[in-house]
Formats: sequence, structure tokens, C-alpha cells
Amino acid sequence: MIGPDGKVRSIGNKGDDWRSGVKELRKVLRGFEDKGGFEFVRDIKIHKLIPQPMRAPKNNGLRFNSQADPLFDSMGPAHISHPAEYKAILNDLEANNVSIKYGNGSIAFSPNTAGGPLGNEILLPNEFSISALRHEYGHFLDHQALGSPRYIEYFKKPELILSTERRQYLGEIRTAREVGDRSARRTLIENYLNEKNYIIDRYYQRPYGGKVDTTTVGGN
Repeated sequence: MIGPDGKVRSIGNKGDDWRSGVKELRKVLRGFEDKGGFEFVRDIKIHKLIPQPMRAPKNNGLRFNSQADPLFDSMGPAHISHPAEYKAILNDLEANNVSIKYGNGSIAFSPNTAGGPLGNEILLPNEFSISALRHEYGHFLDHQALGSPRYIEYFKKPELILSTERRQYLGEIRTAREVGDRSARRTLIENYLNEKNYIIDRYYQRPYGGKVDTTTVGGN
């Protein structure tokens, strides 16, 4: 797994070394502690965060999903709390031909499976916090920096998916700390760990814990 310090660490699977995996995962969780100490993360269900045996994805779609919008209650709608940043992000997405779809309840960045600058989408509810918007916009920027690769490139290098999720979640976790929303911060940590293990379970076909490869993969 990737800890909050950015270092790659392997954890045991339930089927082989579950106890050592739990011990290692608790060490990683300590990296998220605040002034309240480890008590902040003690209620996270450790056994649910150990990855299942690795297997290939079942379909050809790819979405960088955010699980809900934990900071919405604290920050309110993005267009009200941060109108200038909200407008700047939407203008940049429009300039880069990213389609934004509202109102279906999902929060996700969905790149074109064929790669390239066209056909990328961001899904948003009717109202969302600036933190959620930054998260999905961040996925787009990461995807763009890699050269807008095809889906198969992410499948071959799933560490690229892990890297962008880690970046965006840590950004939201920092925001939660800045605004003093302890509950949202806890939720975001849980969401990050769940999302990370979902990616491992879905995309990794080799034992997890190898060297992270962030080499630019290019477009079509």
C-alpha cells in the first residue's frame, strides 16, 4: 500500500498473512493521526481494508470515483463558497473539451477509454463542495499530464490510478483539517483506504508492493 509518506508498503492478504497485514495497515493509519492521536482512526474497520486476491477488471470502463462529498456540509456549494475558483475550474474544463454531467448523484472523472483529449467526462451532483470539484479536476489534470492515455495503459500500470487517488484524497484530507471538520476527515481517510484496496483488488494482476512506476505513458 501507499502510506501518507508516499512510500510503498506491502500488506498481507487474508489468505496468506492476514495478521501481518493488519499490523502493517495500522502503522500506515498512524500517519493520518491528528492532535488527538491514534484514537482518531481506531474505529476504522481494519479487517475490511485488507485486499482480496488480485484479479483483472471485468469491463473496459474506467472511472476515478469519489465516494460522496464529506465536506459539503462544512463548506457548502462550491459556487457560493469559492466562486472565483469554481468559475476558473469550469472554464478550464470547458476549454479542454471535458464534458460535465450534472444531477445523476455520481462524483467521478471518466476518461475516454480510447485516450486522447476528447471524450473525457466529469460527473457531478447538482450541488457539490469546492473540495469535491478540486478532487475530480485534479484527476483530469493528472490524466492530462500523462498524455491522456488509453484505458489499457492504466490497466498495465495500475500504480498510476493509485497515485492520482492518493494525491486527490490527501488534498481533501488537508482541506478537512484546515476547516476543522474532524468527521469529514475521518470519512475521507476511510474512503481513500477503501478506494485504494478496490483498485488493488480490481486492477492488480501481480503481487502488490512493487516499485511505483510513474513514467509518462503517452496518448493514442
